[in-house]
Amino acid sequence: IDYVTNEKSHSVTLSDDGVAYLEKRLKIDNLYDQEHVHLLHYLNQALKAFVLYKKDVDYVVKNNQVIIIDEHTGRLMPGRRYGDGLHASIEAKENVTIQKETQTLASITFQNLFRMYPTLSGMTGTADTEAVEFKKIYNLDVVVVPTNKPIVREDKDDVIFRTAREKFEAIANHIAEAQQKGQPVLVGTTSVEKSELLSSLLKKRKIIHEILNAKNHSREADIIAKAGHVGHVTLATNMAGRGTDIQLGPGAKEKGGLMVIGSERHESRRIDNQLRGRSGRQGDPGVSCFFLSLEDDLMRIFAADRISGLMKTMGLNEGQAIESSMVSKAIEKAQKRVEEQNFASRKHLLEYDDVMNTQRNIIYDLRKQALMLQLDLEEVTEDVLSDHVALCMEQAGTVYEGSNHDETQAADDTTSSVSRSDSKLRQLVKKTFLVDLDLFQSDEDVSLVDDDTLSSKILTELNDKFRERLDYIAQHPPLKPMVQLFYLYSIDKLWKKHLANMDSLKDSVSLRGYGQRNPLQEYKKESFLLFSSLIAELNLEVTQFILARLPKVVAKDESQLVEEHPDSESNSSATEESSMDAELLPPELLKKLKAAGMSKQQQFEVVSESALLQEKAMADKEAEVVGDLKRKSWSIPAVHNHEVKDSELPPQARKPQPPRRASKKPARNDPCICGSGKKYKKCCGRGG
Repeated sequence: IDYVTNEKSHSVTLSDDGVAYLEKRLKIDNLYDQEHVHLLHYLNQALKAFVLYKKDVDYVVKNNQVIIIDEHTGRLMPGRRYGDGLHASIEAKENVTIQKETQTLASITFQNLFRMYPTLSGMTGTADTEAVEFKKIYNLDVVVVPTNKPIVREDKDDVIFRTAREKFEAIANHIAEAQQKGQPVLVGTTSVEKSELLSSLLKKRKIIHEILNAKNHSREADIIAKAGHVGHVTLATNMAGRGTDIQLGPGAKEKGGLMVIGSERHESRRIDNQLRGRSGRQGDPGVSCFFLSLEDDLMRIFAADRISGLMKTMGLNEGQAIESSMVSKAIEKAQKRVEEQNFASRKHLLEYDDVMNTQRNIIYDLRKQALMLQLDLEEVTEDVLSDHVALCMEQAGTVYEGSNHDETQAADDTTSSVSRSDSKLRQLVKKTFLVDLDLFQSDEDVSLVDDDTLSSKILTELNDKFRERLDYIAQHPPLKPMVQLFYLYSIDKLWKKHLANMDSLKDSVSLRGYGQRNPLQEYKKESFLLFSSLIAELNLEVTQFILARLPKVVAKDESQLVEEHPDSESNSSATEESSMDAELLPPELLKKLKAAGMSKQQQFEVVSESALLQEKAMADKEAEVVGDLKRKSWSIPAVHNHEVKDSELPPQARKPQPPRRASKKPARNDPCICGSGKKYKKCCGRGG
C-alpha cells in the first residue's frame, strides 16, 4: 500500500498512500517541498534499507557492525560501506551503533582501472559466458583451451519444484542417500540465510555436516580440505573452494566422486558454472545437479509464468518435480536476460565514468607535477588574475558612459557614481586577492580613468606583485615545496568536494530524460562546468596564497629573528628561512603537528623539510636522503652536515648560473638561455 517494489531493477518508491501517510506522521503539508528535500532523501534511503537489503543475504551483523557480503564470492567485505546514507539506514534498522558517514576521496570503476594496464590478459574456467562483455569493454577475445584431461563429470538437468519447502526437503533426501553410500557432497547456496536453513533440516535428520559462509569464513581452508573425503557433507555459499581444487580422499572415486548440488540458480551463469566446476577436476568422476523452485528469486521474477503453466498442464502433485532439458534451457534464457540487463547497467556506469576519467587524469597529473616540484606556478595562475579582475569590474558595476556629457550636473552625477563604484571595486579586489593596491589610495585619480584603463592598471599592479613573489620564491628554494604542498592540499580538498557534487549530478541528471534530453549529454555539459569551476577555484586559492600569505614571511624583522633563533645560520637567507611562519601550512596539517606538541617553528620545519626530502628522492632515485626532521635550522647545508656540491642539489636549489650566449634564438618553450630554469617565453623572451 505504502510503497512499490521493482525487483527487476532493484528499486522501491513511495506510493501516493505512502506519501500521504508520511506527511501526516511528520506533520508537514508537502513532502516534496524544497525545504524538505533532505528529509525526502533520508526517507528514501530508509525505505531501501527496510525493503531491498536483507540480513544474512546482503550483509551480516557482527561485533555491533553491519558488514557487507560480496554477492559474487559470498565473502565479507569489512571496511566497505554503502554510500549516500544507506549504510547508516541499515545500521538504524538493525539497531547497531550508527557510524559516521564516509566521504569519497578518490573513485574509479574496475573497467577504467584495468584499462590503465598496458597489457590485459587472464585465465579462468568460466569466461566463455562473458565473452561479449570482454570484447566490448576491453577488446579482448575469449579463447577456450581444451582441458588437460577429459571431463567425465555428469551434469544432470535441473529439477524444479513448486515451493521452496518441497525443494529443500528433496535436497535433504538426496544428501542423505549420498551419505549412506559414502559419496562426498558439496551443496551451494546463494546466501547465509539459505545455508543456515538447509543446515537446520540436516540437523533434524542427524546428518553430520560442515557449514561454510561469511560468518565462519576463517575456517574455509580447513573445511574445503576435507570436502572431498568419503561421507563428508559441506554446505557453502558462493565462496566454496573458489580458486582451488577439492581433492578426493581415499576411496571417494569409487563412491562416484564429489556430488555438487546447487540449491538455486544465480543471476549469472558464470557463478553456477564455478559451482559445477568444484567437481570433476583433472579427470575425476563426479556429478552435479541444481534443485529449483518457482519461489526462487530468479524463477519468480523472470521465468515463473511459463514454467508454472507447464507444471499445471502436466498435473504434478506436491513433492513431484519437473526434470527436462527444455526447462533447463528456459532457465538459461532467463539468466541470459538478467546478464544482458546487468551488462547494460555496467556499460551505462562506464559511460558516465569515462567522463570522470578525463577529469581524473587531469587532476592526478597536476598532483604528480606538484609532488615532483615541476609545477609552473606562473602558468597555473596565468589566467586567474585577468579573469577575476574582469569579474571584479563587472560586479562593481562601474559606469563611465556619462563622463563626456556637457551638462555640469550630469558630470557631477557621473563622478559621484564612479566614486561609489571605485569604493566597491576596492573591496572586491581585496576580497578576491586579499591585497590592497596602491592605485586605490586616491578616489579622485581613479575616477578620471575609463574601465579598460582601470582594469589594465589593476592587472599590471597585481602582475608586478605576483612576479615579485615568484622571484622571492626562486631566491629561497625551500619555499617552492611549501607552495606546492599547499597546492596539493587545495587539490585534495576541492577534489573531494567535486566528487560529492558529481555523485549528486549523476543521481539527478536522469530526470532530464523526461524533457526529451539525453541524460549522458547533459551530464557531460554539467560536469564540464563543475570541473572548470574546480580548476578556477584551485588556481585562485594558490594565487591568494602567494600574494597574501608569503608577504608575511618577507616582512619579518631579521634582527629579531636572529635573537629568537641563535642556533640558526648566520647568513640572512638562512635566518629568514628558519623563521618561516607556520601560518603557511594548511589548517588540518597544523592540527596534527600541534597534537604532537610541536611549536610553530618546529611545525613549519618538519613539514617543509619533509617536502624537500620527498622531492629530492623523487628527482634523483640514487641520492641518499639524510638529515634530521627536527633540526633547528633547515637551510640546505644543514641537511647533510657537510659541504654540499652544487651538482648534488635539486635543480631549483642550485646557484644561478652566469648568462650563456646562445648560438641561435631558443624556441618559446625551450629553457631560457640565462639558466634561470624557466621557459624562454616567460623569462628573457618575455619582451621579444
